[in-house]
Amino acid sequence: MCDLREDPLNVKNFRRLIIYLLIGVLALSCDAPHLNPLDPSNSDSQYGRLSGSVTNSSSQPILNVRIIWKNQNVMAISDSLGHYSFSNLELKDGWLTFEKNDYQSDSLYVQWNSRKNIAVNVKQLYRNVGILDGYACTSSTPAQPLSNVQVIWKNQNILAITNSSGYFKFDGLLMNDGIVYYAKDGFVKDSAAVQWNKRTSVTLDIKYLKFSSGSIYGYVRSRSGNLISGASVTLKSTGIAVQTGANGYYRIDNVPHNPDSLLFQADGYSSSTLAVSWTNNSENTEVDASLNANPKLNDVRIYSSIVNDYTSTKATLYVQAKVSDEDVGDVDSVYVSCADLNIQKLPLAYNFETGYFETSINEGSSLLSSIENAIGKMFSIIVRDNQGKFFNVGSSFLKRIIRDQVNFYSPANGQTDQKNPTLKWIKFQPGFNFTYMVQVYTVGALQQLVWQKSNISSADIQVVVNTNLISGLNYYWVIWCIDDYQNRSRSKPATFVVQ
Repeated sequence: MCDLREDPLNVKNFRRLIIYLLIGVLALSCDAPHLNPLDPSNSDSQYGRLSGSVTNSSSQPILNVRIIWKNQNVMAISDSLGHYSFSNLELKDGWLTFEKNDYQSDSLYVQWNSRKNIAVNVKQLYRNVGILDGYACTSSTPAQPLSNVQVIWKNQNILAITNSSGYFKFDGLLMNDGIVYYAKDGFVKDSAAVQWNKRTSVTLDIKYLKFSSGSIYGYVRSRSGNLISGASVTLKSTGIAVQTGANGYYRIDNVPHNPDSLLFQADGYSSSTLAVSWTNNSENTEVDASLNANPKLNDVRIYSSIVNDYTSTKATLYVQAKVSDEDVGDVDSVYVSCADLNIQKLPLAYNFETGYFETSINEGSSLLSSIENAIGKMFSIIVRDNQGKFFNVGSSFLKRIIRDQVNFYSPANGQTDQKNPTLKWIKFQPGFNFTYMVQVYTVGALQQLVWQKSNISSADIQVVVNTNLISGLNYYWVIWCIDDYQNRSRSKPATFVVQ
């Protein structure tokens, strides 16, 4: 049979438990607001409340920010007004952290200072993604927008391309300071530093890219303004050479934008070197050249003259040079030099009648002891232009001295003759080509040339004076032998009287 009797000890313990529970309930129910340990208003409570709000940099509320009380690792979420709150927090100073996608994380240190209900200051969060934009233009004046420039945000290795207005834009960049790089063919690479300074949008200063290469072009003219075709234009740094066309125009492409110079050369002109200046940072630059035309020697005569007389013979060396210059008026002086005879830049005088620059050197002078010494020696014609530059324009030499003379026949020795006398001589046979020249002079203190005929054939032995000479006057005549090089020999004079 079962024993249904109660254990006195168990009954006694159960009764005690019931009594303790009743006492606790009575204690709590008697003064609940002051006795609840979780109520911050309870002076004996060790827990508190914390609240605040979150906005962006424009003071607009931010929804769904994660706010974490690090002491207890508890989290609150901001509402549409940016508000958040915590309750039942231990009253120990600590950190609040704020986190939200696309925003920079932040934190706030909280000190309770015996308070149990704290409203913290508004926390402003800054976005950690932003917009970066700007423009790229040429550095020329005026600047021109540059399309198709590669713009690289190096922090994230993101590429943007400028449009036809030179504009570029990056969206959603991590807002970490960094560098933007610019690159385009034909331009020098460049870069720009970016500092966000908590801004969500940064517009960079306009980036002016310098040309890395371009074209050099221009015209080549003479100083008188004539366009020069076929002139050579050489870029000194590379040796690249081009020629001007029929209109004197040239162009050299793909030239680096570095200090350089051009050499201009053309037949018949002095060469010229001009610096290349990439003015106003333009892609291309124009370099026009004006070349000084070299003077030209159109004709030169180096010849001897032997004048025979009854008492003496006079020998003279003549130098004649006809010089021209495309740049009219650019010839300043003309000289003759002969190194073998130690003649240095002997000036030639311009003869307006003949159009030649001329000089003569007498045999027996300090420059020429004997005219025979000049045979075969090279005589150079030197021209000085108005800029003081000297040009050796050509040379020639003395080919012959005619010592023999033509002998006259009649009239002679004071014979009387008519007003139109026939002048006769003995045929001259020197063995080279020549022509005769006959001259008639008056006799007296002032001897005057009254008649002359040149280019008389070497086959002739007489000539008629085809002008009326004055009756009663005394005259004399001479006959010259002149070869193909203008070397000449004059006969002794023959006198006559017109009846």
